[in-house]
Amino acid sequence: MALLALTAVAPCSINEQIYEQTIADYIQTDQYGQWMDLGFIVLSMKTRACTTTESIRILLKNREKERSEAIAAEEAILLNMKLQMDNRIKSGNISGIIKEIYKTNIDFSKQRIEALRKANPSEIGLYKGLDPNMLLGIYVTCKYRISIQWGNAHQEQRETFLLTPDGRKVIGKDKQENAEEQPFKFVKTELSKYYGIELT
Repeated sequence: MALLALTAVAPCSINEQIYEQTIADYIQTDQYGQWMDLGFIVLSMKTRACTTTESIRILLKNREKERSEAIAAEEAILLNMKLQMDNRIKSGNISGIIKEIYKTNIDFSKQRIEALRKANPSEIGLYKGLDPNMLLGIYVTCKYRISIQWGNAHQEQRETFLLTPDGRKVIGKDKQENAEEQPFKFVKTELSKYYGIELT
């Protein structure tokens, strides 16, 4: 999913009230649908839109990072195999069959590295036909306080929530403040589930 930098989201106070109520209900409702008063109080809130373009930017950024990491890991494996083979050749402790196995594995590793280098992370068939500015959701990074142990103690948390475009339902959340930069948790998994579409 792509993410193109988005300048928008300076929600008006009415929207912030909606987001706050949605998050408050989500935090104070358990897995069985039972609501309990935890004295939820918002301490700070930062919002950001998640559009089609925005989602794609994030996906491409992460795919490129994953490709670079995969290449580095495969190059380390290749180097290790070469060193092992060279050391065994120098020591004379290698049979013809084992040497061929090393060569086969080395060739396979080289091919994998070449394939990774040629891969085009921009080749994504996601969102075909969708308006680039289509609003998929709202990111709300919220610092809040709740009461624990029957109100005798307080706990503060900072989490990022992904809300539906109308702000009335939580699609997913992450404790990391930069959660909107992690598409496989938020954009890919949560939006796929919510919208019922396959995002690969």
